[in-house]
Amino acid sequence: MWDSISDSVGTLSTLLTNTDYEKKFSKFALDLFSNIYESISWDEQSNESTLDALARSLIIANMGLYGSEKVIEESKRRFAEHYREGGKSIPANLRGAIYRTVAGNSDDEEFERYFEMYKKADSSAEKSRIGSAMGATEKPDQIRKVLNFSLGSDVR
Repeated sequence: MWDSISDSVGTLSTLLTNTDYEKKFSKFALDLFSNIYESISWDEQSNESTLDALARSLIIANMGLYGSEKVIEESKRRFAEHYREGGKSIPANLRGAIYRTVAGNSDDEEFERYFEMYKKADSSAEKSRIGSAMGATEKPDQIRKVLNFSLGSDVR
């Protein structure tokens, strides 16, 4: 169910981009996803279903996308730890949500880590998650770096 809601909210958000309603809609979306966010954990629980695990990633991704400071802060904390530990601390099913949240809200130093991680990644799935996340930035200098990187020899 949350997958369908997320898709519909995302479509409406895209339609309202660069309009007078964009910020109001983002607040609405954040309020909508906040209700379920309060009932989930960032970490896998022993008694949770597969649907709960999938919902966690989806809800965290949407909270980050629509600007939850709490989610952005926690994503940055987990991303920094993940980076320090050589890419082993964030479960694969949360990486996309955390990577996108951090990339969309990163300073230049944080953003540079994506290029390093991409080059060190040993699976195409991880390279895909990292590459996709880099596209979440809205900063012109970072966009330029991503474009140049994508056209270089490190990307196939």
